[in-house]
Amino acid sequence: TVAVDDGEALAGVSVVDVSCGAYHTVAVDDGGRAYAWGIGGGWRGVTGVLGHGDKEGRDEPTLIASFAEDDVEIVRAEAGYKHTAFMTSLGDVYCCGTGEYGRLGNGASFDQLVPGPVEFMEPDLEVSRMTAGGSFTLIEEASEGKLYAWGKNDQGQLGQGASMSMDIYSMENIPVTVDNIIGDKKMVDIAAGHSHCVALDDEGAVWLWGMKLHLEPFCFTEFGGKSIIKVAAGQNFSAALSADGRVYTMGHGNSWSLGHGEKKTIRQPQEVIALTGLKVVDIACGERHMAVVVVEEGEDAVAEPEA
Repeated sequence: TVAVDDGEALAGVSVVDVSCGAYHTVAVDDGGRAYAWGIGGGWRGVTGVLGHGDKEGRDEPTLIASFAEDDVEIVRAEAGYKHTAFMTSLGDVYCCGTGEYGRLGNGASFDQLVPGPVEFMEPDLEVSRMTAGGSFTLIEEASEGKLYAWGKNDQGQLGQGASMSMDIYSMENIPVTVDNIIGDKKMVDIAAGHSHCVALDDEGAVWLWGMKLHLEPFCFTEFGGKSIIKVAAGQNFSAALSADGRVYTMGHGNSWSLGHGEKKTIRQPQEVIALTGLKVVDIACGERHMAVVVVEEGEDAVAEPEA
């Protein structure tokens, strides 16, 4: 929770969640209200990502009125490349933004200027986790931990399996279940990059799919025997945090995003040696960079995956 100081756009508001996309930012306060600002339309096909009912940009945080008017309480917001996803206190999901590639999950490809519910899911399905990728969204349902995804699937980011012959138009415009190779394992953390997903199950195994490398979930267990507690995803790389504060990365390193002092691609998790001796308690990935939070030894601030 962040209490914003007076004189700022969110003065007096306690922010409990925030997410940055390529062209916009969304935030949620402790009263269940959602705010959005940034480019609203007219730039590289971006339309309606702010959810304010128009295509105008906002240069400061602005309340999304439709949720407030309908008494819909928001607990989490995720900013994708050209869309935004919201999770309510009842476990429902709303989306707005550019509709191409089915990224809004409404069975169509039209744009939505105001957040609308994703209705094509099993009856009474309650969502417990949600993450937005480049042009897709991944969710986990609460009771059994099943994963659902919708949107662009040109690189296997929806975890449906299939062949390497998928073209740039591959997509699912309603939620579909991620390949059942994961079985009945329940995920405790999920993250989405531009065209891939990474997930952490309740047994400490890390699963990855997408980027035309793994078209269905692939399990990684090589973390030197360390217990993994959180995962994160950048444009085309992934990261994992262990309980004892070690950071592991893999994927494309062409922007030095892996932290190994070189740009080469790494296909297996590798510890970031430069952080040796530091107690890392949280990790985050941007499009082409990564950041970590470090505390002094003895401080009790180990990061826990968000619900």
